[in-house]
Amino acid sequence: MSPLSMIHPSDPPSPFELDLPPLPPSPVLETPPASPSGGPLTSPFKSSPDKPYGGRPRVPAPHRNARGIRALKKTQEWLDMEAAKESAMRVQAEMSRLEEERIAAEKRDQAKKDEISDALQRLTLDGTPLHKVFELLFAGNTEDQRTTAMVTKVLRNHGPALLNKWSERAPEAVDDFLSTRVARLVQREGQAIQTFLTREPKTQVTHILSSFDMRGLGLKLQELAPTLWGVLAAASTTQNLTFEVPETRRDRSLVFTTVCAMMSILRSQKANNFQAVIALFLLGSGASKREIEVFAHAGIHQERRSLLIQTNLY
Repeated sequence: MSPLSMIHPSDPPSPFELDLPPLPPSPVLETPPASPSGGPLTSPFKSSPDKPYGGRPRVPAPHRNARGIRALKKTQEWLDMEAAKESAMRVQAEMSRLEEERIAAEKRDQAKKDEISDALQRLTLDGTPLHKVFELLFAGNTEDQRTTAMVTKVLRNHGPALLNKWSERAPEAVDDFLSTRVARLVQREGQAIQTFLTREPKTQVTHILSSFDMRGLGLKLQELAPTLWGVLAAASTTQNLTFEVPETRRDRSLVFTTVCAMMSILRSQKANNFQAVIALFLLGSGASKREIEVFAHAGIHQERRSLLIQTNLY
């Protein structure tokens, strides 16, 4: 009889009855194998430990901060290790910050370059050369007063910065421009000094002496020639000027006044108000003829013969 007919004896035999071999019996271990020494507490071969105060036996969870770990954390080696970890984390954070700043700076620079390139492309979109665009921009346009006023305002507010950028890019061009402009400006100031130091015809020498003031003359020359005065001041200034004793230095204003007067007589022999006063002082002080001629040849004062003719002493 087949196993299927034994399970259901009342059922009629199936026409599809299978002839299968009987199932083997389940194996039974006579003695259970011993658990390995030091094996896990959850091994199926070891019984769970009993709790002393009742309750279901459980496997004790290991302590995350055992007594030995707490003691280890108090040692200097542990503290040094933790300090090293914190220092490494700070260094890493600083490096990350610097890298982010570098990337942000590169993005800003690239954006500025793109902005400049786009602006130049828009300016020269119709084929006009770039230098022609600047010439048209700076040229005075009486028909568009608003644009002219706007450009003038921009140049007044940002002119020094633009000139500095220009000097950094093309210093030779700026030097050529400044040389020509400063030369014309100093020439006009020299003409103003000549006119100021030239007295009117038939002016009495006593009037020159009574109105002469060295300090006032220096202030007037500084007002008439500020560029020349500034050039003299810059040329005579040393790096250790602030460390020198002021009482031991000469009065630069008096020196600059003498230099301006000496340059004016090179332009015209009639521009000699300063020289006439100095010559009269030396003549009245009893200076010898040779000394007066030496100083006159240097342009410091007027010639002796000319002075005697003007004072009716010749």
